[in-house]
Amino acid sequence: MSSTASRLPLSQDELRFIEELERAGALVNMDPQRVPDGGSATVISCFDGDRFPDLYGFHRDFCGAHKGMNCITPVCIPGGPAVLSEHSPLRTSTVIKDLPIDWGAVALSKTLLGFQIKGAGIIKSTGHYPCAACRAHSLSPETMAELFVTGTDVLLAQLPKHLPQGAPSPKIVTCVHIDYFSHRKSGGRKLMATYKLLRQPLADVLGRRDQAA
Repeated sequence: MSSTASRLPLSQDELRFIEELERAGALVNMDPQRVPDGGSATVISCFDGDRFPDLYGFHRDFCGAHKGMNCITPVCIPGGPAVLSEHSPLRTSTVIKDLPIDWGAVALSKTLLGFQIKGAGIIKSTGHYPCAACRAHSLSPETMAELFVTGTDVLLAQLPKHLPQGAPSPKIVTCVHIDYFSHRKSGGRKLMATYKLLRQPLADVLGRRDQAA
């Protein structure tokens, strides 16, 4: 693991939002009973080198241990599933001068290609906090969560259009990976964790925050 000096810490706004999501039951552990057996999986995530090993390792170990999935195909894009929405500021970005890239199209194309080559019983669309790509666009924690969920909606809408005739649609799960390293110094709690993000509790939290604003 790299030095923590190079790792972006959670902001206080992100930490408060995450703690509110935890209290609301919006962040839950993955349920092996809701994951299809065998086959392979795809993980869509950011390409953050500090967090990706733990994020990918969780999905690899979870799918392998519980469902015998030994082929976990990564789709890594700056911002992960937050790039998929047409309204995301991360979707089109000029990383190299005079070379604009539609990251949303790239992420969707890589996901479809991976599915066609390897197949996938499940796609785990995994955003993360903190995310330097999202912070570069001054996205609030709430907007990030909304983009993670919208990314899943894009996959649900687009994948069936491109699957081979008669092929079953993969299960798509919205997940969140959190790096707590700057706030958990002791006490035996994990410094990194991956959760399933539940839509209704998230919507409840966002609604309460809108009313309080």
